[in-house]
Amino acid sequence: MQAGTRSRSYPAVVGTGIRWTARLAAALLLLVPVCQTASAQGLPASRPIVRDIRIENEGAGHIDRSYVLSHLGQKIGTELDYALVSADVRKILKTGIVSDIRVSARELVDGVELILSVEKRLRLETPLKVAGSKHFREGKIRDWIGLEPGDYVDDAVLGDRVRKVVQEYRDDKYASVEVSWEIDETDHQHGLGAVTVFVDEGSKARVKKTHFEGNAQISDEALKQVLEHQAWWNPLGWFGGRKYDIDEIEMGRDAIRRHYIAQGYLDASVGTPRVAPIKKGKLAVTYVVDEGNRYSVSDVTLDGVELFDPEQIERLLVIAPGSPALRETLMVSIKRIRDRYGREGYAGTSVRPVLTPDALARKVAVHLEVTEGSLTRVRHIHIRGNTRTRDKVIRRELLVRPGDLYNSVKIQRSERIVQNLGFFSRVQSFDETTPDAALRDLVMEVEEKRTGQFMMGAGFSSVDNLVGFLELSQGNFDLTGWPYFTGGGQKLRTRLQFGTTRRRFDVSFVEPWFLDRRLSLGVDLYRSDSDYDDYSLERTGGAVSIGRALPGPNRINYRYQLENVRQYDVADTNEYTHLDATLDPYYFTEDSDVTSSSLRITVTHDTRDNPFVPSRGNRVNIFGELAGGPLGFDTDTYRLGIQSRHYIPLWFGHVLSFRGSFEMVDEYGDTEEMPISDRLFLGGGRTIRGFEYREVGPKVGREVPTDNGSYVYHRPYGGRSMVLGGVEYTIPLLSKFRAATFCDAGNAWRNAFDVDLSDLAVTAGVGIRIDMPGFPIRIDRAWVLRRDDPLSEEDPWVFWIGYDF
Repeated sequence: MQAGTRSRSYPAVVGTGIRWTARLAAALLLLVPVCQTASAQGLPASRPIVRDIRIENEGAGHIDRSYVLSHLGQKIGTELDYALVSADVRKILKTGIVSDIRVSARELVDGVELILSVEKRLRLETPLKVAGSKHFREGKIRDWIGLEPGDYVDDAVLGDRVRKVVQEYRDDKYASVEVSWEIDETDHQHGLGAVTVFVDEGSKARVKKTHFEGNAQISDEALKQVLEHQAWWNPLGWFGGRKYDIDEIEMGRDAIRRHYIAQGYLDASVGTPRVAPIKKGKLAVTYVVDEGNRYSVSDVTLDGVELFDPEQIERLLVIAPGSPALRETLMVSIKRIRDRYGREGYAGTSVRPVLTPDALARKVAVHLEVTEGSLTRVRHIHIRGNTRTRDKVIRRELLVRPGDLYNSVKIQRSERIVQNLGFFSRVQSFDETTPDAALRDLVMEVEEKRTGQFMMGAGFSSVDNLVGFLELSQGNFDLTGWPYFTGGGQKLRTRLQFGTTRRRFDVSFVEPWFLDRRLSLGVDLYRSDSDYDDYSLERTGGAVSIGRALPGPNRINYRYQLENVRQYDVADTNEYTHLDATLDPYYFTEDSDVTSSSLRITVTHDTRDNPFVPSRGNRVNIFGELAGGPLGFDTDTYRLGIQSRHYIPLWFGHVLSFRGSFEMVDEYGDTEEMPISDRLFLGGGRTIRGFEYREVGPKVGREVPTDNGSYVYHRPYGGRSMVLGGVEYTIPLLSKFRAATFCDAGNAWRNAFDVDLSDLAVTAGVGIRIDMPGFPIRIDRAWVLRRDDPLSEEDPWVFWIGYDF
């Protein structure tokens, strides 16, 4: 290597950043003898006076003395201050001009002379050169490093900048990449230099297979889940492979050991993983496990309980003698004890587990040391971090008030409730001490996020064909909050949906705390236009709803709706015949224009863990609706129904869900025939997949003559009773990407309460779920297993945009 050239490599310079601290400490030690000499001479232990400050340039280039002195707090004529010198050195290093600095002192008769030896960083004279890169363009590597002519460079700067290059190579499965560089001085006097970066890419390697040895008690599939590998049934894991990263493999090794310990295998160990090539570019990683023995609990003892009956606390324990020594049961037991104290307001209670293993007996004794807190009440509640959201929007959701016991369980629930509002990216609660030990201030700290959205999109639906939408929404709206209209906790949404068969415009507003009470007020305005094969329907209306919470996860909602329904473009009004045993005649009415006034009462029970993509819990709706009669206007009908969905989590994120519903509608009073717009139809993506939209249920037909005879032309006209059921099994493939298999069944019948479960239509199929927020997509392929009647037409493919509520 020629003179004036320095060569370094990554990651050899990872530790370079700490050398300043070491050199600074060494520099300050050089000042110690000055004070020691004074003490040895019996002089007072006062600090020496700085009589002069000398700047010595080392290396290439030159740093002006006045530039250095302008950054020093230590001045000539003042006492030597070690802390001040330390801060001065750090200040100079932060300028980015200096590569290294050493401090020493020369003793004078009447004080000391400080000597600062500084090494200036070279300036890059020419564009950075890259050698050895084949996989990525040189220009891309230069962009990642981000150094241009005129920038200061040294080993520390380059060591930091090439991290990005190494990471990009590793992300693209070049795990053995090495990056080094050479710094050449091109002009010593002016401190200029040139840099060449050398890339040794190595070979591209992917981990194609993962093996385990010695795991008799925990299966390969379970350990792969620990490593977050795709399961064998997941097609996304059949191709490609994972990048080879030694750090990731080591973290996997630790994760496996932690998993064994959590399952009670306290002596488990995992050896250094073996990496072996399978074929070019593909590797197999083998983890060698020594499971050891599974420990069981020999004894559980409790100490420190004085405020409660110890037997009551012991009954809270999930971990018990004879049970496996599982970490989960231990942590659940600790949480239940802390929650017991927390509910009573004893803040600061802690539980420390002490485990005493007996390797010979393969048992572990568990001792829980309880440190009881003191009875505490809430003095003040402080809301912090909310720049837009009003304080009262957060306070009204809290389950504790000033003066209440400091109930830690309620406070944790309050934290989750505030988080679920959707206004904040982070919600954290903690307490602050007060002058009175029996009082604490509760702090609810939030970090706001964007709550307004403008979305637009287009797609395809098996019902609407081409479909597009525009949506403007604000989840934290404030009707009186001029000029930004945010922060009041209200919800406003405007949506325009347009397709080849259906168009709809909606405006909805929700005030969740109407009159500052736990009453929700909703106002909806809408206009829709639907084109069916036989006629078109135009609906224009509005609704006002009032809802309130009931005990438990229950809610009741009252909704009044006023709607105008216009039926037009009726295909024909010829005489049809009911295609059932009655053979009664039926006529499709001509164009009509009616207005209905209705009141619906709905009781909802909802324990789902997620309102959009649930994995556990259930939702049940029971409703009754009355239109006309005492409410006036043109139609007299009533409607009853129940809808239920139940979600069961299985293993590895698999979810089994069931749905079922029954609905009945009928006319009364002056209405002699149920309007077709109020009848019940099945078939299509949201009801029974595999059949065309609205094809399942009662039909009417008429004989149409042809050259070869005649055929029955049929039209669905809807029923007054409906039963629908289904089961679906979903499997996670990737984040927001699931596979599904399903079975649907149901039918609609001509008369109210006329249900015959022997003639259900049944389908089954498979599908894909893409859970993009705001634009979820469902794609299903269904096969008809059984028809409700021979005329029901099939539609095997279902494309649907929207969540499955």
